[in-house]
Amino acid sequence: MSEKAHYKTDDGEIIEVTSEEAFEAGTFWPMPDGSFAIRCHRPSTKIKKNNARLKVLQQPAASDSMGFADNQLPEMLANAESFRDEHRGIEFVQDPTEPRFYQVQASSEGAKKRYMRHRKFKDLNSRNGGAVPFTPEQLEAAKAIVLRKHGE
Repeated sequence: MSEKAHYKTDDGEIIEVTSEEAFEAGTFWPMPDGSFAIRCHRPSTKIKKNNARLKVLQQPAASDSMGFADNQLPEMLANAESFRDEHRGIEFVQDPTEPRFYQVQASSEGAKKRYMRHRKFKDLNSRNGGAVPFTPEQLEAAKAIVLRKHGE
């Protein structure tokens, strides 16, 4: 029987996988929502088995595509006040690189969906893998796995 490896999610849950799976994944374990759990060596007692029924984690995410220019802020705040239920869990955050632009930050996937429905937005990118962020290290790890399995 193979040994187990553990990954910790942002909300503190521990995912248990085989050491072979961990070897392939490396430092980060891909989650169903596109986020990553980080490898840990001291798991807590709160362990979840890795399977298809693993709950989708809720993580805050800022969106430029749902954002708006600073001259629209009063209108957006008024709209948020008049439709409180649709805006629950939504914040308008000034973009750190462009102060005249505001990002929409959702506290969860549900808040994002409510807001998108209210504003009549559609997220077509996530169906094509656009919602999955990869770091340069993760891309290099993926490249190494493909080269190891299939050669150059």
